[in-house]
Amino acid sequence: MIILFCYLYRYSAHFKEYHEIAFSNVHQLPLAVIEQLITMHLTRGRCFVPDDWQLPNLVFTGGPHPQPAYHEFIQVRAQSGHTATAGDIAVLLHTIQLHAGIHSVQ
Repeated sequence: MIILFCYLYRYSAHFKEYHEIAFSNVHQLPLAVIEQLITMHLTRGRCFVPDDWQLPNLVFTGGPHPQPAYHEFIQVRAQSGHTATAGDIAVLLHTIQLHAGIHSVQ
């Protein structure tokens, strides 16, 4: 089973840059557990800094952007028929836990 991690970056009032990443789930972690581990490390509601989690940053590089560039977590979902492109979801969860608390809510 492939796990899709879905998120977006909002800028210029209404424009949104959507992205999803396909992870393998070698340890067959339940989707509810994966989502819980992610959501307990979000800040400002449903936000995270993708650089901290080693995920692609969706900020347009041609102009000024806030530091840190908060992105919005949408969901994780199981998907068949995709190929994992980003390694195993357990590695992402470990990275998230290592970077917990770097950015405080302001």
